[in-house]
Amino acid sequence: MASDLVDTVMGAAADAPDLDDDARLLLLSIFTNDDDMQAELIGSAPKRNTKAASESPAVPAGAFLKSVTVTGFRGVGVQARLDLHPAPGVTVVAGRNGSGKSTFSEAVEVALTRTSYRWSNKKNAAWRAGWRNLHHADPCGIKVELAEQHAGLTTIGVDWTADSELDGGTFWTQRPGERRDTAADPLGWAAPLELYRPLLSYDELGGILEAGPSKLYDKLSIVLGLGPIADAVDQLDDLAKAAAAPRREANKMVSQLLTRLNASQDARAAEAHKLLKARKRDHDAIAQLATGVGTAPADDLAVLRTLAALTVPPVDDVRALVEKCVQTRHALAELSGTAAEALVRRTALLNHALEHVAVTGAGPCPLCGVGTLDDAWAGEARGEVAQLKQQTEALEKADAAYQTALRQLRSILPIAPPALEAHVDCDLPSKEQAADAWRAVRDVDVTTASGPQEYLDAYTTLVANVAELRQAAEAERQRREDLWAPLASSLAEVVGALRKADDADRRGVTVKAAASWLKEHANQLRNERLRPISDHAQQIWAELRQESNVDLGPIEVAGTNTRRRVELSAEVDGHETGALTVMSQGELHALALALFLPRATLPASPFRFVVVDDPVQAMDPAKVDGLARVLERIGRTHQVIVFTHDNRLPEAIRCLGIDARILEVHRAEGSKVEVVNASDPAQRYLSDAHAVARDPGADAEVRRRIIPVLCRLAVENACRELFTARRYARGISRDDVEAAWDQARTTRQRVALALHDDPKADPQPWLARGNRRSGAMQVIGRDSHHGLERDAVGAVGDVRLLVQDLRSEAR
Repeated sequence: MASDLVDTVMGAAADAPDLDDDARLLLLSIFTNDDDMQAELIGSAPKRNTKAASESPAVPAGAFLKSVTVTGFRGVGVQARLDLHPAPGVTVVAGRNGSGKSTFSEAVEVALTRTSYRWSNKKNAAWRAGWRNLHHADPCGIKVELAEQHAGLTTIGVDWTADSELDGGTFWTQRPGERRDTAADPLGWAAPLELYRPLLSYDELGGILEAGPSKLYDKLSIVLGLGPIADAVDQLDDLAKAAAAPRREANKMVSQLLTRLNASQDARAAEAHKLLKARKRDHDAIAQLATGVGTAPADDLAVLRTLAALTVPPVDDVRALVEKCVQTRHALAELSGTAAEALVRRTALLNHALEHVAVTGAGPCPLCGVGTLDDAWAGEARGEVAQLKQQTEALEKADAAYQTALRQLRSILPIAPPALEAHVDCDLPSKEQAADAWRAVRDVDVTTASGPQEYLDAYTTLVANVAELRQAAEAERQRREDLWAPLASSLAEVVGALRKADDADRRGVTVKAAASWLKEHANQLRNERLRPISDHAQQIWAELRQESNVDLGPIEVAGTNTRRRVELSAEVDGHETGALTVMSQGELHALALALFLPRATLPASPFRFVVVDDPVQAMDPAKVDGLARVLERIGRTHQVIVFTHDNRLPEAIRCLGIDARILEVHRAEGSKVEVVNASDPAQRYLSDAHAVARDPGADAEVRRRIIPVLCRLAVENACRELFTARRYARGISRDDVEAAWDQARTTRQRVALALHDDPKADPQPWLARGNRRSGAMQVIGRDSHHGLERDAVGAVGDVRLLVQDLRSEAR
């Protein structure tokens, strides 16, 4: 995109207080096509060019037109060639209607743009059917030679086979020393042809202003290069839509999921519904609920998970404890009873007797008085006490083992877990059965003779009930998880969509700010962009209007979308009005030219030429004179080629003394077209000199002074034409060509440039070979300073021959 447009937009954006840095950078990325910057700002994927390097667009080539050759196309039958001077200046190609002159103009348009405004705007197929010449339809082709800067003589063209249709031609480009290139845009002119279109056909001249307000706006957007601003607005709108899309998608997903959650009986669904309906959604909480990470399960689900994981000790462990209880009870029973109690009492009695003997000494038994409690008795008593102690310890040990077995049996089954008593909103009869069985086991009195076996029987029933309960609880839990899983998955997707939407919303703020600002200031930017073009158009109109009482005001654009329009204001005798409503057809054509020429001749354009077809129609003589002046001014920097069937333009150029080449196109029988040189600057100067020489009423002194000067101007114009054409054909830039010409100060140096391309070369050997060349050089040299001393008519004749010889030699 043109840097001046970027500067215009970014300069205005820099002064906008309602734009932040991100919005300004986004505008810059759009107007400079910086996809990486745009991706960093708003996350859009950068568009990558996947074409090979050889297919990338070329840098636009600056060029002049050198020739147009047409064969079998429209009004030209056998091959005809239009030679042009590839340098700044005005060339008028004149010819009557039907002479074939417009064929050359349209040939240039087709070769450059691969289409024709006239064809593309005609709905009737008959207009497109007659594109081949009736007298010479095959071969059919166009060649346009260009003096391309930095490249030299480049040719672009199109060839049609005998059976091909209009759009079936082979378009090609060929640079010096290279093969023909059939790529779509080897010169890089596709975009410049839209922005700086250098071609204006008669149909387009009238069509620009005949369109409606919006179409005129669109046409001027192209002709005047206003399209990038509209493109940027469209791109920002697309980005805004893209930024809003994630939120719309997320809201749609939330709405659909809320309906599904509302229909679910799962407590998690109710919680998810609550979180999604919250004014400020907690995305982390929703994500945790979806994944089950970091959140407590719902009551029913927690109970089911506990019941599904419920375990009791293996029945074999209980059976082993029951057997232990039975065994220890039996062992204790064998040592228990009255014998055991007597053993304890006898042991106690003997111990008391031994204590008595130890205190009182030997003596009769205090109880029976028969026996004697002496040392012998004490020894026997101590032995019996030791035996009794062993029997007592065995009895205590058997009792302890029995009590331990009972405790182990009682403690192997803990208190029933709360989950067995908790309410579960489902049909789960095995839970009640397991709870009853659990209580039954714990209620068994294991101290009775049948208690352990009763315990084992009840425990066996409990084990079966628990197994059944676990299976039922797991089945119910899995059923609920299966119902929740799709909801959880959708919930996770919704969280992702909501987060993406939040991110897009943040990016969208930047996009909307940039879009709103650009839309609000688009026409202001366009009008600022238009200002130099508008000023130039007003200047051109001032030159074209001549005696018109319509004064053109500033050109501005207004409105948007379907209400977009171009405002062409004007004043008629001091009263403001719309330009289009008060202008005649000739004035409308002049206005169209005033709109076209400023954009076509902008410095940024690679086209060093402008081609206009039939601009004179409907213009009055005064406007034709104004047009000639406009063309003269444009021709100082550009190659201006005007096709016309109206002799008034060539006449105006001659009458006004404008340096211009005038070519005439003649058409003979069988569509044979010929181009002849009717006048060029050198010939006009010679014609004027000859007229002065033959004028009997001319003052002698005036004749002596004027004729050599006119002859020198003729020679220098011919030398300049030959030199610049050669240099431009080599691809040398205009600035370098002009500088080289300006450095040649004398006429002799300029003759050397024409002959040898070197101002220091000596032209004398060439001059000496012609009988009349030296005499001609004297006329344009010494005589132009001191006055003509010889026959005037003969002097002009010598100079005419010198010009002819220079042109022949240069070719």
